[in-house]
Amino acid sequence: MHVSPDGVSRLLRCGQGDRCRECGNRIEWYHRGAERPVRLHPHELPAARVPTVCRWHVSSGVAYPGGDGSSWCRLPHAVVCPARDTP
Repeated sequence: MHVSPDGVSRLLRCGQGDRCRECGNRIEWYHRGAERPVRLHPHELPAARVPTVCRWHVSSGVAYPGGDGSSWCRLPHAVVCPARDTP
Protein backbone atom coordinates (compact mmCIF):
# COMPACT_ATOMS: atom_id res chain seq x y z
CA MET A 1 0.00 0.00 0.00
CA HIS A 2 1.25 3.50 -0.80
CA VAL A 3 -0.01 6.51 1.13
CA SER A 4 0.33 9.88 -0.52
CA PRO A 5 2.18 12.25 1.85
CA ASP A 6 -0.02 15.15 0.77
CA GLY A 7 -3.27 13.19 0.84
CA VAL A 8 -6.28 14.33 2.85
CA SER A 9 -6.48 11.26 5.11
CA ARG A 10 -4.04 11.30 8.00
CA LEU A 11 -5.30 8.06 9.51
CA LEU A 12 -2.65 5.95 7.80
CA ARG A 13 0.07 8.56 8.21
CA CYS A 14 0.77 8.11 11.90
CA GLY A 15 3.81 6.23 13.19
CA GLN A 16 3.40 2.49 12.83
CA GLY A 17 4.89 0.65 15.81
CA ASP A 18 7.23 -2.26 15.17
CA ARG A 19 10.39 -3.92 16.48
CA CYS A 20 13.84 -3.62 14.93
CA ARG A 21 14.79 -6.87 13.18
CA GLU A 22 18.40 -6.45 14.29
CA CYS A 23 18.10 -5.57 18.00
CA GLY A 24 14.43 -6.10 18.93
CA ASN A 25 13.95 -2.57 20.31
CA ARG A 26 10.78 -0.60 19.60
CA ILE A 27 10.72 1.60 16.49
CA GLU A 28 8.13 3.66 14.64
CA TRP A 29 7.87 3.72 10.85
CA TYR A 30 7.03 7.06 9.23
CA HIS A 31 6.57 8.05 5.62
CA ARG A 32 8.93 10.80 4.49
CA GLY A 33 7.55 12.67 1.52
CA ALA A 34 7.90 10.68 -1.68
CA GLU A 35 10.81 8.61 -0.37
CA ARG A 36 10.97 5.28 1.45
CA PRO A 37 9.68 5.11 5.02
CA VAL A 38 12.15 5.83 7.83
CA ARG A 39 12.52 4.01 11.17
CA LEU A 40 12.54 6.51 14.03
CA HIS A 41 13.23 6.14 17.75
CA PRO A 42 9.79 6.09 19.41
CA HIS A 43 10.39 9.08 21.73
CA GLU A 44 11.19 12.74 21.24
CA LEU A 45 14.52 13.97 22.60
CA PRO A 46 15.79 17.46 23.52
CA ALA A 47 17.10 18.91 20.23
CA ALA A 48 20.03 20.58 22.01
CA ARG A 49 21.45 17.12 22.83
CA VAL A 50 21.10 15.70 19.30
CA PRO A 51 23.56 16.55 16.49
CA THR A 52 21.92 18.62 13.75
CA VAL A 53 22.49 15.95 11.08
CA CYS A 54 20.58 13.37 13.17
CA ARG A 55 17.46 15.48 13.86
CA TRP A 56 14.08 14.60 12.37
CA HIS A 57 10.66 16.09 12.99
CA VAL A 58 7.20 14.69 12.34
CA SER A 59 4.43 16.90 11.01
CA SER A 60 0.96 15.59 10.15
CA GLY A 61 2.29 12.04 10.29
CA VAL A 62 5.13 12.62 7.79
CA ALA A 63 8.81 12.59 8.88
CA TYR A 64 11.19 15.31 7.66
CA PRO A 65 14.97 15.47 8.12
CA GLY A 66 16.19 18.42 10.16
CA GLY A 67 14.65 20.36 12.98
CA ASP A 68 11.43 22.32 12.90
CA GLY A 69 12.52 25.06 15.28
CA SER A 70 11.10 23.35 18.37
CA SER A 71 13.18 22.23 21.33
CA TRP A 72 12.37 18.56 20.61
CA CYS A 73 13.27 16.21 17.78
CA ARG A 74 13.26 12.56 16.77
CA LEU A 75 16.23 10.54 15.58
CA PRO A 76 16.61 7.60 13.23
CA HIS A 77 16.78 4.26 14.97
CA ALA A 78 19.92 3.36 13.00
CA VAL A 79 21.84 5.96 15.04
CA VAL A 80 21.02 4.29 18.37
CA CYS A 81 20.59 0.64 17.33
CA PRO A 82 22.81 -1.45 19.65
CA ALA A 83 23.14 -4.15 16.97
CA ARG A 84 25.01 -1.79 14.63
CA ASP A 85 28.68 -0.95 14.81
CA THR A 86 29.47 2.52 16.10
CA PRO A 87 31.50 4.71 13.73
